[in-house]
Amino acid sequence: PSMHWADPIVAEDLSPGGGPVMIQVAYDVGPAEQARFVALMRECAAMRRRGGGYRWSLMQDSADASRFVETWMESSWLQHLRHHDRVTGADRDLQVRIHSLLSAGTKPVVTHYVSPSEA
Repeated sequence: PSMHWADPIVAEDLSPGGGPVMIQVAYDVGPAEQARFVALMRECAAMRRRGGGYRWSLMQDSADASRFVETWMESSWLQHLRHHDRVTGADRDLQVRIHSLLSAGTKPVVTHYVSPSEA
């Protein structure tokens, strides 16, 4: 494991069994790099699925062609935290290649969404 993913930021303690969880990553990619970015993101989809992800998608903003949003689901909060622990050096290398294509001065923006618990 490369352990290069930062811990998710949470507003309160989450139940390990809470979920499902949707992870969203927003990227800013200039026109010259978009074809290569999309190709590498297809490799990234396989990486997400190996880690337990499902319903992976990559969408391009209709109002801002440089903005791409990747989403995928994981079955529970605990499953997602375990995914953080299983990210490999090869996964890190792929992410470095993807990040090298981003617009200067930008970084991916990661957001986690957890299904609300039943009241």
